[in-house]
Amino acid sequence: MLSKQYYPNLFWSSLIALWLAALAFGFHQLSQYEFSTARSLDATTSWPSESKLTPSTDGPTLLIFLHPHCPCSQATLSELERQQRYWPKNLRVTFVFIQVQGMSEDWVKTDLWKRSSRLSGVELTIDKDGREAYLFGASSSGEVRLFNKLGQSLFIGGVTPSRGHEGDSAPGQSLLSRLENNTHEPCEYPVFGCELFDNQELEQIQACCQAKD
Repeated sequence: MLSKQYYPNLFWSSLIALWLAALAFGFHQLSQYEFSTARSLDATTSWPSESKLTPSTDGPTLLIFLHPHCPCSQATLSELERQQRYWPKNLRVTFVFIQVQGMSEDWVKTDLWKRSSRLSGVELTIDKDGREAYLFGASSSGEVRLFNKLGQSLFIGGVTPSRGHEGDSAPGQSLLSRLENNTHEPCEYPVFGCELFDNQELEQIQACCQAKD
């Protein structure tokens, strides 16, 4: 016959096992979120001729595509703020903020917009309906593009080690090295950020661009 102590011990053992399983599941879900990426579009390897953005003709151009309501992109801004002192003087920097269809400019000008504007020497532009992001093949908030003065792509990707996390990373170092030396081979890294537009918005952008073509 089982002792009276057996049943309480079995209860606590089962409870601990369930707690450990739930903890492991939670860590797995968190890890999946931190390293999740948005859908990928075909990133351009040269400056698209249809773009209304202006590239630099005497130095490199850095584009940062942002969704104004993406909390993960605060980490991207932190990395760029740290890197700014190493930027060459002839670098043109443009933050491209998505304005999805039906939203006002006030919807775009969030804390992320205001924080970006405090970086010295940068330009901010509103990408109405996400047309520019689509032309460049950008799909995630925090997506960074570096082009040389000939309009050739040198860097595609994010600059954070994971979603919403700051700190040294291979992409960040790679971007810096290409800013210092524009002759480096082009490279591409994943972007850990929110989607710039959902499937329905993407279809609307595609239809709009095709109609203008």
